[in-house]
Order: sequence, then C-alpha cells, then structure tokens
Amino acid sequence: MRYFFLLLLILFGKFGNSQVLECDRYTIFDLQDTVDGFGPGVYFKMTTDTNTYNTGYTDLYFVDQLSDTLNVYNWWSSWLPSTTNIPNDTIEYVLNYKTGISIFPTNFNGYLVSKNPDCNIPFNYTTMTVDQLSYDNEAYVIYPNPVQTGILIAKNSSDKHLTHVELYNVMGQLILTQRVNLQKIDLTRFEGGTYLLKLYSSDRQVLIKKIIKN
Repeated sequence: MRYFFLLLLILFGKFGNSQVLECDRYTIFDLQDTVDGFGPGVYFKMTTDTNTYNTGYTDLYFVDQLSDTLNVYNWWSSWLPSTTNIPNDTIEYVLNYKTGISIFPTNFNGYLVSKNPDCNIPFNYTTMTVDQLSYDNEAYVIYPNPVQTGILIAKNSSDKHLTHVELYNVMGQLILTQRVNLQKIDLTRFEGGTYLLKLYSSDRQVLIKKIIKN
C-alpha cells in the first residue's frame, strides 16, 4: 500500500509539472472589446495544440502584470479548447469587465487564469495590433496622427453621425468624454504617449483608433 501511494505521488508530480509547462501552448487571438448584451467586456478566441487540459468546465479571468484582475469571475461557465474535441478546436469567449473597466489595456502583459485546472495562460496584448479592435476603419478620418495639440475628425464615406467620443490611456482608464463639437478634440493637457480614441456612432457601432501624442 505504501508503494501504491508513492507511485501516485510520483505520477501526480509528473503530470502536475507538465500542466504548468503546457500553459503556453494555448493561443489567444481576435481579442476585442464588446458590449453585446453583457455590458462592457472582452471578446476573444482561443485554441491549443495540446490535450492536457480537457478536464471540464473552468473559471477564466485575466490578471495583469500588477496582479489586478480585469474581469469578474464567470463561475465555471467556460470550456478550454482541446485537440481531442475537434481537430483544431477553437472556442469563443466573452468575459465581463469589473466595475470601472471598459476597455482592454493596450499594455497588458499577464495571464488568462484558469481555475479548473489551475493554469496561467500567458498573454501579451502589446503583440496584437490595435486595428483588431476596430469595427469600421474607413468610416472616419482622424488627423494629424501623431498629434501635438489636437486632432480633427472628418467623415470619410460614412452616412453615420457621431454621438460622443471617449479617450483612454494605456491602462484602459477613461480620461475624456466629449459629446459636443466632435470635429475637434483638444489634447493639449495630456502628456505624450499612446491613447485609444473610441468613436460612438448613431447606429451603436464603435470605432477605435490608436492616437500617439508627441
């Protein structure tokens, strides 16, 4: 009996270590902000080339480099992809943001944490292009960019009109909301750096542009 338990400990240790090492074999892609029936949240897809974690339902949440969580726990309502389910299995997810967060930080370098099994899936948002968040890149022209004092917004081929614009810093914090005089956004009081500008149109579409201020 003693040798049986010893064998179990060895096997558990072996597979436990392999699970930790397998976390980086998951790939997160097509990440974008969403408000589809859930309130502010993040939509993304995930796939894998390993079968290690096909263990059932799991709880998923993003944890950044400061150990802060971005979304509320989804209480075991997700399923991790596995090559044993469908060849090249890809799963879509929507996770709701915590109160006070409405956009995925552009400088995110952390993990998608799974709680069944326990696994930290590495994810670095800075490796993704901001254009992947855009829903209608050609509707409006924003210039100049980079900018020193202010940006101008002009219609391109769109018949939509803007209702308001929002400006976010790289931490995903809302720092400006403007609902009038939307043709010009004054940025003189903000420091140099990278920002995200969200343009809301009358048909509830959202256009997201990266703005660089010198």
